[in-house]
Formats: sequence, structure tokens, C-alpha cells
Amino acid sequence: MNSRTISRPFSFLSTLLLLCLVLVMSGPLQAETLKVGYTAISGSQAMLWVAREANIFRELGLEVDLVYLPGPRATQALIAGDISFAQVSSPPAVQAALAGADVVWVASSVNKVLQQIYSPPSIRTVADLKGKIFGVTRFGGVSDFMARYMLQNHGLAPDRDVKMLQVGGFPETLAALTEGMIHAGIFSAPLTLKARNAGLKELVNLASEGVPFNFIGLIATRSYLKNRRQTAKQFLKGYIGGIRKAKRDRDFTLGVISRYTKVQEPDLLDETYQKFIPYFEDQPYYTRSGMQFLLDQLARKNPRASSARPDDFVDMSLVHELDREVF
Repeated sequence: MNSRTISRPFSFLSTLLLLCLVLVMSGPLQAETLKVGYTAISGSQAMLWVAREANIFRELGLEVDLVYLPGPRATQALIAGDISFAQVSSPPAVQAALAGADVVWVASSVNKVLQQIYSPPSIRTVADLKGKIFGVTRFGGVSDFMARYMLQNHGLAPDRDVKMLQVGGFPETLAALTEGMIHAGIFSAPLTLKARNAGLKELVNLASEGVPFNFIGLIATRSYLKNRRQTAKQFLKGYIGGIRKAKRDRDFTLGVISRYTKVQEPDLLDETYQKFIPYFEDQPYYTRSGMQFLLDQLARKNPRASSARPDDFVDMSLVHELDREVF
């Protein structure tokens, strides 16, 4: 056996060792990056925040960047292709779909309206709002939708009997109410406790009104689900993991809520946790009655809603798959 023959296995082993060294030094494969929108600085969004901060998405091979896009802006960004998913309320998503947009509801994490209407003590009943101003965050958003429904349900015509004013997010609504610019506004925790501390009173608890409603959920485009189905499935798996982590790890969740809402006071954080987290759906299926209720309300102004069916706006196939395979 000559020296040339002996050198071959050593050359092969050297190359193999060099390749392994390069792979180790280069680290794990880069995670796929997704941009995801959320619509409120509120405990209603906590499942998405928790999933990211607990590294649940990262463990599934996803790097998720969260973007705050209040009101209908998240739905608009999704349609434009600027984000892959949006955590929204059902009204803007369904209205966009009725207008022909490629938007579909893929998970429903909260199926109850977890908001309250506050007003000064001088407003004793909803009827006292006649001739007054009602502040909503964004026209077309859930606060606008629920305010109009509640006023109509009490015999008042929005825009005619009660002026509707778009004021921005929940903090802006609280500021407008305490400064006397408006006479009623809708809030979510932790602003509910701040409203009470400011001398305002709860006029209506929408959660106790018994309204079937798909309050918080995820939307995507049908084309994204078709072309990036495995990625979408991994994201939804992480999202459901965020729901369950939020419900089972109170201390961690309180820390995450504090980080995103900039709230430090323990009583405000506790209010937020109690008002939202127990209502998160472990298996985020939508409620057909909630979607039908929304269509019935939209049909008052949009004829397309009267002939539409709830299933036209929903794709629960990924939730079904994960329910069978994992959860």
C-alpha cells in the first residue's frame, strides 16, 4: 500500500470534519419571519403577546414580529400583503370580505364581548345619551359596532339621536371622557379600573348583555393559507400554545401584559387578567351564532350581508387539524 492510497481516507475524514465544524459554527437554520398585526393595547390581545414572549413561535421555527395596528388598519394591512396574520375583532374582517377582499377568519380565541361602556354619573341610563356624544376608537371597529348595536337596542338612532365621534384608542377615549369632550365611551381592562378611579361609572357591561359574538380571533387571506399552509399551521399551533400558556402561567402572563400595556400597578394588572384571560378559548373554534348575529346587524346597511352565510367567512380547517393531531 503506497502513501497515496493511505492519504485518501484521511483526506475524506478531514473534509467531513471541516464540514461539521462549519455547520456547528453557522448555528441553527434561520427561522422564518412573519409579521403579525394586533389591534388594541388591551388584555384581549395577550395570547399573541404571550406566545411571542414565551418563545413558543421560535420553538416552532418562526420569528414573529408584532405590529400594533389599531382598528381596521390591521385588516387593511393584511389585504395589502404587509402582514401575514392579524388578530382582530370580527366586524372589520367580515365587512372587508363582504366588499370582496380575500380575508378569512381562521381562529376565534374569544367568543364574548369583553368590554364595558362608561359615562359620567350624570348619565344614569342609556336613554340619557340622547343628544349627547358617544366616543368610539375607530369607525368600523368593534367599539363602533357594539356602540351602535347597543344604542339601537335601547331605541336610539346612532348619528341622529346620538352623535358618534371617532377619538382613537382606549386611552384617548378615556381622556376625551374625563375632559368632557364625549359623554360615553367603550373600554377594556385595564382602562376600566382607571375609568372608575377617575369618577366614571359603568353604564353597560356588554359581557352581560348575552350577545353572541366572535370578539377576538385571527384572520389571514385564503391565498396565504393555500400557498403557505404549513407555515400557517405552525403559526396557529404557536398561537394556541400562547392561549394555554396565558391561562396556566398567571405570573408570566401578568409580566407580559405589563410590558405591552406599560401598566405597572398590581391592581390594574389583576383587573386585566380577570377580565380577559379566563375567557380565552383553549380550542379556538368560532361560534356560528356569533357570526350570524354580526351578519344580521350588517344587513341593515349592506344587502350582501342578508344573503351571506356564516361559513362563507370562516376556515376552521387548521384548528380541526391541530385538534386531531396535537391537542
